[in-house]
Amino acid sequence: MESGGRITELTAAQEAMAVHEGATAYILHPEHGAMGHAPGTYLVRRQVELDDRIVLD
Repeated sequence: MESGGRITELTAAQEAMAVHEGATAYILHPEHGAMGHAPGTYLVRRQVELDDRIVLD
């Protein structure tokens, strides 16, 4: 995550992310690219694959 010129990695234990006024945070994903977030507080949730099936994009 990049916010206000700092790069931070979200840990598995984090449940929320705060973006301060005047800043934009970018969440980077290796398959889907970057997604910008405006100021505010966000709930961090992780998606988990439940089986071993192969998903083709």
